[in-house]
Amino acid sequence: MACTTETPEKGGRESESAVFYGTTEPVGSKGTRVYADDKLRVLWDNDDRITIFNQYSLNREYRFTGNTGDNSGSFEILPLSDFSTGNEMDYVYAVYPYQSSTRIDYDGHIWFDLPSNQNYRSDTFGPGTNLMTAISVDHDLNFKNVCGYLTFKFFGESIIIQSISVEGNANEYLSGRTCITAALDSLPSISVDESQASHVLTLVCDPPVSIGSTPEEASLFWMVIPPVVFNQGITVTVETQRGTLQQKTTNPLTIQRNHRTSVSSLPIRITTTGLQNYEVGNWDWGD
Repeated sequence: MACTTETPEKGGRESESAVFYGTTEPVGSKGTRVYADDKLRVLWDNDDRITIFNQYSLNREYRFTGNTGDNSGSFEILPLSDFSTGNEMDYVYAVYPYQSSTRIDYDGHIWFDLPSNQNYRSDTFGPGTNLMTAISVDHDLNFKNVCGYLTFKFFGESIIIQSISVEGNANEYLSGRTCITAALDSLPSISVDESQASHVLTLVCDPPVSIGSTPEEASLFWMVIPPVVFNQGITVTVETQRGTLQQKTTNPLTIQRNHRTSVSSLPIRITTTGLQNYEVGNWDWGD
């Protein structure tokens, strides 16, 4: 069934249960982390927030009560400021990260606002970035990654990066109001509402990042991207404290769910005329 923006009518009452148990899927598994460690395991931060539709269409906020670095643990409900109700559903649905605007319809289609800006985090994706969903008949939530990952390595002498932006050369949609289709015992899929979409994703480095000076010391940057085929390649714009660098490649690129695609280390050099673009020949896609 196609996704619609229809909101279920109010009614029913919410289950009284207040604790759920969540586990995550490793990046690249064949079958997720809120951030990734060096083994590409999906790990939670203490006090991470998720949405749970506890067999009702009411969006309720839960928080992770485990320790930072755990890949599983319990979630407890946060109190509502006002009483509200929702329609009964067959399953429990969960979404990371929490958004008050997240909605669900009777068929398990989840509406989520995928941000056009992501926050940098050293050697992994930023907090609140890695979109995940879970569906269950009980309180055990097995979270699955919804998006894929694109990573870059940059190096250069005395280069400080403020942001990195990615745009498809065919204007592919990369963020905005999205519809996630989740079903029991299957992998999630996502589609972007073209009427509320953006063509650009930006990784914001706050504070700015001083990158390594050699290929061996290259700094790693993660971006979370919905599954997409860049048939005409991508354009990458790097904002630094010494100026702006932009490079385009026409090589096709596919972003797959729960799959990391990496770009070989790219040099940024300073010349008498400013920043020097890295060579197109250095754009090698890898895993």
